[in-house]
Amino acid sequence: MSKSTGDGCLPGFANPLRDGAGEQSHLADAFAAGCDDFINKPVDAVVLRGRLKGHLDRLSYYEQLERTRQALNRHLSKRTREVVEAASRAGKALSPEQRDVVVLFTDIRGFTITADEMELEKLFSLLSVWLAEQVDLIYEFGGYVDKFGGDGVMAVFDGEDRVLQGCLCALRMMESARKRGDSGDEKIRQLAIGIHAGRVMIGNIGSSEHLDYSVIGTTVNLAARLCGHAPAMSIFASKAILDAALTDSRLRFHSEQQVPMRGLKELVTVYTLDSDFQASG
Repeated sequence: MSKSTGDGCLPGFANPLRDGAGEQSHLADAFAAGCDDFINKPVDAVVLRGRLKGHLDRLSYYEQLERTRQALNRHLSKRTREVVEAASRAGKALSPEQRDVVVLFTDIRGFTITADEMELEKLFSLLSVWLAEQVDLIYEFGGYVDKFGGDGVMAVFDGEDRVLQGCLCALRMMESARKRGDSGDEKIRQLAIGIHAGRVMIGNIGSSEHLDYSVIGTTVNLAARLCGHAPAMSIFASKAILDAALTDSRLRFHSEQQVPMRGLKELVTVYTLDSDFQASG
């Protein structure tokens, strides 16, 4: 409740009870200036306590809602939050749309065997730290996490420089994995990455009870297949990625090969992605 003068209203405003001609005008001005309640004089203690309790209860409720919102935000991608907020303002769910994006998948090779050999608490702790590093890098390079897939992530880059951002993000992830290997963390370092660029359908998928803002299409499937074929500690990129990023001197595409992909009739041209620094080192 806003601070009031001895007359029961905001400082700088006349008491509407003593200024009959301008009562409604002054009261409207007071509320417009931020006043959210008004108590007539003489002040009744019961009314005052009741009004104060109501304001404090509402404040407590709003604070609880904010804590819940912040907790939920940690379980949602930034892009999902933006879509939900936009849909809330519009009063309806946004329609799905086609968009050109870069899709990146990561996976830890041999994770199933590692899970059998390692204590669950230690495994969970290591995996949480490892995925957190990947998530931080994805957002650092302008992408967002579409979903987690056990021991890996699916990331989407949809900005103007999406191909370069996705490639640099993949290289930084691999660099981080190599550093982990050098420090003796072998069991969690066998990273494989697949990256592809193309058109997808993006929007809400699910029911009225549970929706998932996600991307679908052949582009997603091929990126996942590339990740599945990539050897440990390597990045497999499609020809679409190479064609869009070949002129950037920080990227090196090599070891072209034709690879059969499950669900696809024709062989897929695949390149290994490195940085010039890694190649020369």
